[in-house]
Amino acid sequence: MTATTTQGGHDVKKTLIALAAGLALSTATGAYAQEEIDIVFIGKNTGNPYFDSLTQGFVDACEQIACNFEFVAPATAEACVPKRPTVAT
Repeated sequence: MTATTTQGGHDVKKTLIALAAGLALSTATGAYAQEEIDIVFIGKNTGNPYFDSLTQGFVDACEQIACNFEFVAPATAEACVPKRPTVAT
C-alpha cells in the first residue's frame, strides 16, 4: 500500500512511526537493554477503512522499530449497554 493517508492535513503513517519510535525510546531501561515492546490498539470495530489504514501504519512502524502490534476490535460497532432495572414505586 503506497497511498498516503492524511487526517486533518497530517500524514498519519509518519505520525504513528514517530509515536512508536518515541515510545520505544522512552521505555528503554539502559543503553543496551532490550525489552520487548507490545502495542495493542483497541478499535471500534473491524472492517472500517479508517482503522484499516491506521492499523497498517502501526504495522509499518513496528516493523521499523522491532515491536509487536495487535489490533483488537469487535466485528460490529453496536453499543453494549445493559438495560437499567425498573424500580416499582
